Formats: sequence, C-alpha cells, structure tokens
Amino acid sequence: FAGEYRVAELATLGVEVGGNTHVVINDAVVAGSTLGRMIELDYSIGGEPIGSLPCDGLICATPAGSTAYNLSNGGPVLVWGLDAAVLSFVAPHSLHVRPLVIGRGSDLVVRNASPEAGATVLVDGHAVSELAPGADVSIRIGERRSRIAMLPEQTFFRRYGDVFGAA
Repeated sequence: FAGEYRVAELATLGVEVGGNTHVVINDAVVAGSTLGRMIELDYSIGGEPIGSLPCDGLICATPAGSTAYNLSNGGPVLVWGLDAAVLSFVAPHSLHVRPLVIGRGSDLVVRNASPEAGATVLVDGHAVSELAPGADVSIRIGERRSRIAMLPEQTFFRRYGDVFGAA
C-alpha cells in the first residue's frame, strides 16, 4: 500500500451485563434462549421507558455492524463516522414498531420481562451472558473507537454503491 491509506474511526458500543463490560465492534443482540419461543423485552432510552414488546430479540448495531444482522432484519444502514447506533427488533409481535437510531448519551436499557423465558446476550456474535427473567443489560455508544484502513479511492459511498447499488 506504500502508506497510501486513510484511517476511519468508527463508533463502538459498551455493553454492561452481569457485572461485566464488553466493547462491541458490530452489534449487541438480546435473543430468546429457547428456539421458537418469543420473549418479552422492556426497553428504555436515556432513562425514559419506551415500552414492552414480545419478539424474538433485539439488535443494537454500530455503523460498522449496521450492514450485517441489522440490515437483513430490515434496519437502516448507518454511514461510517456517525456517533450513533441503530436499534431494531427481531420478529416483533407488533405492526407498529420501527428501527430507531440513537446517539451518544441515549443509553439503552433492555430488561427481560418474560415471566419464565430466558434470554441470551450476544456481543459480536458471541454469547457473553444469560439474561434471566427480570435481569437487564445496558448498551451505550462506547468510549473507544475501532479503526479501519481504507485505500484513498475506496469511500463509504463508493463501497455502498458497489454492494447495494443498482447494477
């Protein structure tokens, strides 16, 4: 590369669950522990209760991770460089819930409101904690940044067009 590259700094997530803190590059997921069984999740953003929703799970993705599970789940792509995350529900039992973009300072707290069903917290695809009924997980825009090297001719929008644009 002869040193001819740019470095993009991307937002991460900080996840606190079960007394542990995790740095997340792509996404944090809360999913039902029993295949084929819905869970009920209560969630609040910035300390404000938003609601309770029966669903298969919830995805909170960084801009880097927004093109993976979140996108295949119907969530939006976040442009690299945004200090934000996207929240999307997996198979929500509602006709009205939509993905939501949240910024720094808008901490997301998700509580397993299922009376009997457990949930699993996954960080970048790896299970890190079980979420028993009544337990919660806190997700926020992280303090750390991830870095990616890009060739000068490779911009976010050029890559987006190559991957998602019309042929």
